[in-house]
Amino acid sequence: MNKGELIESVHHHLREREVSKALAADAVNAVLHAIHHSLSHGGHVSIAGFGSFILSPRAARAGRNPPDRQGTQDCCLEWRTIPRRRKPQTRREWRSSE
Repeated sequence: MNKGELIESVHHHLREREVSKALAADAVNAVLHAIHHSLSHGGHVSIAGFGSFILSPRAARAGRNPPDRQGTQDCCLEWRTIPRRRKPQTRREWRSSE
């Protein structure tokens, strides 16, 4: 599902409340902005039943030229942090970890 399909789905589920597609788009954009803002300021986001968004470090590595798939020594990609999503624990996994 892409962003447009997500907006369409939100609009479809809120049709009974006469929510316009523009308002559904604003709601989706607001949620995505809040997640982005929290992660960009070093925080994390946890949504019950959906999972968590966290920042995870990615090690530096040598780059490669995609057309010929040859590694190059002069191209080094620096380490950085990237957002990752953790799946939620099921109740069974949650109980067994106690």
